[in-house]
Amino acid sequence: MREIVNGIFYVMRAGCAWRLLPTDFPPWGTIYRWFATFRDDGRFEAINHTLVMADRERVGREASPTGAIIDSHASTGSA
Repeated sequence: MREIVNGIFYVMRAGCAWRLLPTDFPPWGTIYRWFATFRDDGRFEAINHTLVMADRERVGREASPTGAIIDSHASTGSA
């Protein structure tokens, strides 16, 4: 399983096509199927949420933000 995760990280970091994974990883199709499973079951979102909360607590903030700012400025495309 570690090599599957390493293969997913490799593609995400390199930005390459799944089929271009180096041959020292498991077959690209296997790695992609695991990636799709993790993506579809929300595992990546859950990991990200947990890491964001842990990092906020590490720096002394509340785990969940109490407010947010949304920038509604739209670019007009003119200079």
